[in-house]
Amino acid sequence: MRADARERRERIINTACNLLRGRDIEGLTLEEVARAAGVGIATLYRNFPNRQALWHACIEHLMHEVNELQRVFLEDFASEPVDPLPLWHSFVRDLARLGLGALAQVMTPDNFQQLPPGMRELQAANDVQGRQVLTLVQEAGLVHSHITPHTLLKGLIILSRTAEPTSPGAIPELNRQLLRVYLAGLRQGPEELVLDPLPEQMDGEHLGVTFPTQES
Repeated sequence: MRADARERRERIINTACNLLRGRDIEGLTLEEVARAAGVGIATLYRNFPNRQALWHACIEHLMHEVNELQRVFLEDFASEPVDPLPLWHSFVRDLARLGLGALAQVMTPDNFQQLPPGMRELQAANDVQGRQVLTLVQEAGLVHSHITPHTLLKGLIILSRTAEPTSPGAIPELNRQLLRVYLAGLRQGPEELVLDPLPEQMDGEHLGVTFPTQES
């Protein structure tokens, strides 16, 4: 593939990933992706003949990003830093910035087996690395022993889905606060965490949501 064609393809993938970080996949059209990437719709279709092909490319892109972050973390941790806490916090922040919520939109348990074999192998490698990361930080006392890889991943997905659509990949102040709470909870553990009850007056109106009544 020519360098300019490769650059356009990568730009389309990066644009689609950025849009998915703040949008629902069902409402995102290929025409929108093409406009945001600065290419014609014909160029997009030459690279990705349908939506599934583009979403698979987004999955592969994010998988490679996760793989690289985990690889670097494991290498840095192996150097036995004096204080591994900043390294761990930086790693989690970088994962949150990737926007794994976008990945969750397009990779459900049902369609995971539909991925090409190479991508399934990449995901399996990520799972192995992820367990290695979790084991290291648990042994260092940075994460409670009861935290599972699934719990860690689900938390990151939820955090990344709070990113503002106007700033894809960025973590605004609210997200930074949530990230600090999340990291503290990982270290404290679910059984040790004390949750204060909500005040009685904290009803749906105060929360900005509507709760169904008993009659409904």
